[in-house]
Amino acid sequence: MTCIVQSLSGLDRKVHSAGHYSRALQIGPVLGRLIPPPSANPILLHPSILVPGLKMNLINMDAENRVVLNVGGIRHETYKATLKKIPATRLSRLTEALANYDPILNEYFFDRHPGVFAQVLNYYRTGKLHYPTDVCGPLFEEELEFWGLDANQVEPCCWMTYTQGIRLSFSNFLKCLLVLNYTLSFCLETTRFLPPSCSSKYIPS
Repeated sequence: MTCIVQSLSGLDRKVHSAGHYSRALQIGPVLGRLIPPPSANPILLHPSILVPGLKMNLINMDAENRVVLNVGGIRHETYKATLKKIPATRLSRLTEALANYDPILNEYFFDRHPGVFAQVLNYYRTGKLHYPTDVCGPLFEEELEFWGLDANQVEPCCWMTYTQGIRLSFSNFLKCLLVLNYTLSFCLETTRFLPPSCSSKYIPS
């Protein structure tokens, strides 16, 4: 009788084990789809699940590769590699030994036009130089010359506006010359009607 009970008990355990095994076979593929396999490259993982030491190293490396440029009171932040894209320019030669580098704020200060510089920095990032419509052509040229860039690199979509701005500035300059010439002529003509004692005072000999 005892042997029969033990046999039935063993059979019951086998039945329960078989049941658990079959359920495991059913939910195994589901869990396999929900839980991704571990990545072989920990750099590709999200920083929140990296080990603290590796996460801190990545943050430090990123901070070391960044550079802060304060132009006219407006702070811009980019990567050092971005500024190396256009060699032989002022921004490509930045070093901490320059006089305009502030070690306390960890930034470079330039007292230049901040609006034009936004387009200058975008040129380093995208390789396309656009003309800001809120400045005149000569000012834009002056700023590009300071940063060591060529105005001929202006994109075709902005070239017409840029050249029109230059022509308009030159036209205004000519108008100023004409007004000045007219004023001088008027003054000289007026002195003809002054008494000799007064005219000698106002007309240089």
